[in-house]
Parts: sequence; structure tokens; C-alpha cells
Amino acid sequence: MRRLFLLLAALVLIANCGTRVPHPVGLSAQQSSNGQATGANGNTADTVVSDGAAADNGTTGDASSAAATNGQSSASGASATQSQTPTGPPIMLGAVGTRSGIIGAAVKDVWRGLPVWEKWVNTHGGIMGRPVKVIIVDDAGDPGKHAAAVRRLIREDKVVAFVGPIAATTLSAGTPILEQAQIPVIGGDSGESGWFKSPMAFPSNSQGIARGNALGKWGAAHLNITKAAVFYLTDVDVGERFRNSFKAAWQKAGKQIVVDAGVSLAQPDFTSEILQAKNAGAEAIFIGLEEAACQRFFDAARRQNYTPIWFSAACVLRPILRAKDITTNRTYGGSSFGRSDADTPAAAEWREAYKRFAPDLPYADSFSFTWISGKMFEAAVKAGGGVTSKQIIDGLHKLKNETLGGLIPPQSWPPGPHPEGSCGRVDKFDGTRYVDISQGFLC
Repeated sequence: MRRLFLLLAALVLIANCGTRVPHPVGLSAQQSSNGQATGANGNTADTVVSDGAAADNGTTGDASSAAATNGQSSASGASATQSQTPTGPPIMLGAVGTRSGIIGAAVKDVWRGLPVWEKWVNTHGGIMGRPVKVIIVDDAGDPGKHAAAVRRLIREDKVVAFVGPIAATTLSAGTPILEQAQIPVIGGDSGESGWFKSPMAFPSNSQGIARGNALGKWGAAHLNITKAAVFYLTDVDVGERFRNSFKAAWQKAGKQIVVDAGVSLAQPDFTSEILQAKNAGAEAIFIGLEEAACQRFFDAARRQNYTPIWFSAACVLRPILRAKDITTNRTYGGSSFGRSDADTPAAAEWREAYKRFAPDLPYADSFSFTWISGKMFEAAVKAGGGVTSKQIIDGLHKLKNETLGGLIPPQSWPPGPHPEGSCGRVDKFDGTRYVDISQGFLC
């Protein structure tokens, strides 16, 4: 039972990859209800699951023919023009992570960025004139299945890279295989610490440090408050990274932490935590929690007539909207990627792909991690001049202070492991949605 909570906690944190949600953009296209991708030939791709068998309904994994670039993003340029059709053998990519059961349901929207990226770029000329195919494999949250799937995709499917995996508790099981084969894994959830330890792992940005650091820095500098309480999930390591980075930034500014406590996803009620914070005189509460736990915190605060400032590292908009009587103009959300509603070519491309290929999603930011991973792959191909694994790795090493047109904070990926970044953003809940207040990334 504890393992289930561990996995669910990690993956729900990933599903809540942005605490802010812009107004939905207009919808213009239709998509099948199961979100399956169509391949470069227009046919629905076969489903691939962790044991190599074909699934019958697409709910436990799919093989999504992925994509190439459209040449319009500032980080792109590797593709042909829109009028050209990709030809030749597909560029094979893999994505191994958790998709099945309750856990898979928690991150289903995040995974959809890969088929959206695929469809978008394969309709815009392909990468270097060739189509791309991404094989997505469900590891069911099992490290052994994860490692076996990584090995099989390298040996049998000849993938040249892994792109956008959501593997919050299993990524490290595959990195020794990637290191031996010299195959990169690009982007993804950045939740598991293995992202920052392997030279073959190229994270698109951090989660924990980036969000906690941004909220702590901005809050200490702009809000006339001193005392904060900190509550974070102990079930997964990203919870401690949320807590440690916020606490460091807050205290560095001369502010006080009056409560510092870990909590569990399994905890049914947070009344004692709210009373602890209230009795300690906390003017603000930092919560490094997932959606359901955030809702229980807000409910407990309302029952105690307690209305602190809220710093949210992982709450999605739903519980904040349900508690808007105590969250409006009092809630600040941390994010580790750019805004999809920004006035930039890269964000405009993101929105248009969302409108065309994921119109049933409530907001474009749902699949930010996997969409951004695809854009990283495009930038690596352009910089490396080719689509072999070595050229892709060389291209990633050559990128300096890359932002993908504003989708991520400036990053470089030189040879060796790539430490977790500290740059994040802060938005404020105005009663309807989150609005930009940090005006860019805080590092």
C-alpha cells in the first residue's frame, strides 16, 4: 500500500506540473477520445506496453509516431517547410514511464504532449525531411520493467534517443543502460533525482528547487510578512526539494520559518497542521503538496477561520478555485517553465498545436513537460547537424543558455551530469486564474 502512495504522490506532483493555468485558448480541431496519435502515414499507431504485447484500448501505453520541427520556433530550424512531406525511414525515439492504472490516470494529460508534438511537426516537414516515430512504453511504476523496456527499445527498435518520459520513480533504473549504449534521455518530468546524476540525462528544467526558490525569493522581497510555515510531502524526494529550496530562500532574506513539517499523501485531515501554523503566528503557508492534499489543507483552514498567504509548489487550479473564498489574491504559484499564453513565437506554436491536436484538454499547459522535451530534441538536432545518437548528444552539449524561445530558463548541458536548476516563475491567483507577476524566471 505504501508503494502505491509513493508512486501516486510522485506522479500526481508531475501531473500538477504547473500551478498556474491560463485561460483556455480557442479550440479548432477534433481528436479521438483516447488521445491516440496517428503515425506519419495517417494510421493510428499500435499500442506498446511494458511486456511488448499490444494493448487493446490504448489506456496502458501507445506507440506514437512522433515528430519533426516546423521551423517556426526560435529553437527549431531543423525541419523542412510546411509544404513539404517527410519521407524516408522514421527517426526512432522512445519514452518509457508510468502510464497504467490509477497512476497512469494521474499523468495522462502530461503524456499527451508527445503525440501533439509528433502530429504538429510531422505535418510541418519532419526533422531533416524525415518523419519521427516515438514508441511510448508503460513501465507500470516498476524499475525492473523500466530497465527492460529501455534495453529492448535500444536493441530491437533502434531508438536514437528517449524523449519526454514521465518516470518519477523509475528513471534511474534505466540510466546505466543509457550510459552503456550512449543514448540520451531528453526532457521529461525532472522529478526523480536520477535526472541530475547521469551524463546521459538532459533535464528540461528542475521541479523542486526551481519552484521553491522562486516562491521564497519573490515572497520575501514583495510581501510585507515575516513568518511562514512549511509543509511538504515526505513520500517522494521532490517534496523535500520543494521544502529545502523555499526555506533557504526565505531565511536568506531574514524571514522566519515557524513550522517545518513533513506530511503524507495518505493523511486524511490537516487540521492539526493548520492549528500548528495558526498558533505559531504563521502569516503564510508554503505547501509542497499535490491536488488532493492541497484541497484538504484549504478545507481545514476554512474550518479554523484562518486565511494565511498561500505559496503553492504543486497545487493545480482546481482546489484553488474551489477554495477561492480564502485563496483569491492570497495564493502564489510556482512554475518551472514559461507561459503558454506568452506573446512569443514559441508560445504561439505551442497554443496552435494544442488547438489542433488536443482540443479536449482544459488548458495547454497540461502537457508542458513532454511538449518542451520535443522542442529540446529539435534544438539538439539542429545544433548537432544530424540524428544519430552521437550527433544528438553533441548537439545538446553545444547548446548554451538555451531557452527554446522562452519556454525554459536559460540552460546548458555540457558533458557530465547536469545538476538541478534553480530558476522558476511566480504567478498570482486573481479569483479566476493565475496571472504573471514575476515577469520572467527568478534564479
